[in-house]
Amino acid sequence: MLRFEDKVVLITGAASGIGRATAIRLASEGATLVLSDVNEKGLAETRAECESLGSTVTSSVVNVASEDEVVAMVAGAVEAHGRLDVVVNVAGILQFGHTHETSLADFERIISVNLTGTFLVCREAIPHLLSSGGNIVNTASTAALAGHPWTISYSASKGGVAALTQTIAGRVRQAGAAGQRGRPGFDPDAHPAGVRSSQKVPTDHWSTGSWRSMNSAAPRSSPVRSRSWVPRTQCTSTARSSRSTAERSPDLPIR
Repeated sequence: MLRFEDKVVLITGAASGIGRATAIRLASEGATLVLSDVNEKGLAETRAECESLGSTVTSSVVNVASEDEVVAMVAGAVEAHGRLDVVVNVAGILQFGHTHETSLADFERIISVNLTGTFLVCREAIPHLLSSGGNIVNTASTAALAGHPWTISYSASKGGVAALTQTIAGRVRQAGAAGQRGRPGFDPDAHPAGVRSSQKVPTDHWSTGSWRSMNSAAPRSSPVRSRSWVPRTQCTSTARSSRSTAERSPDLPIR
């Protein structure tokens, strides 16, 4: 028997990168999948690949920052499959920029997707996971452990995800469910180099699978140079990210 046979798994941010790799791995393990993303084209590609592995898949375009859309997504998953066993929150965005040049609108947009979206999905899913004795896996980041230059909004959001997950885990564990967080490093497969360049991040300092010291990478003209560095990838998932050619918005998807 496959590990996830007869298990219903909901994955957000499934159109590319970590979300797509997670979906494909779980499909190969026998899971029934409920996939969501704002990227309709990439989501359809992920769904097709998972179905080719024999998985039963439903998918929908969902903005996790929208309460109404999240409520409908979780309710629809339970209505379609009768249960919910695992939730994997991957959906997230990133935008580079100096802190003093970050607009309130940009800050709030990243918080709303990365942190509020994770909260909304967890809130709606928990009652069903308590019934099934299921699991939540939230995607935090190494940015939750150490400051990343030029990512004030993203770092704040992922620090919030880490704290949110610890809080949920302490509560649901008492009722037979589980909450976990992964802390992936930078996923080059989910970040088109052209967008990185347009946001003035020096691409010659990126390396596959990890970030080098961002202190040495900071522009000499920068008024503030960070002393922090980013460790190599840390992630509880065994799934490897896969490259997606899907079109993306100016906000970088962290998947």
